[in-house]
Amino acid sequence: MVVGPDFGCRPQTVQYRHGRDLGIKDGNADYAVSATFDGIDEFRAYLTHPDHVRFAEEFVSAMAETYSSVQVEFSS
Repeated sequence: MVVGPDFGCRPQTVQYRHGRDLGIKDGNADYAVSATFDGIDEFRAYLTHPDHVRFAEEFVSAMAETYSSVQVEFSS
């Protein structure tokens, strides 16, 4: 499987970034993924899109011992 910055991204994704932890603070996660969307509806559509579901099942679940997620809304 090829995993790159656009794997699992759909047109409603405004920005998708990922990378390894810098190791500056003990206790952090090893890796982070950040996806920014135009709005809540776009995020919900992304969650159920077959490409995202496949990515979560084949990559995240297989490679991550644990993971957590958070949704934040920033005002402009």
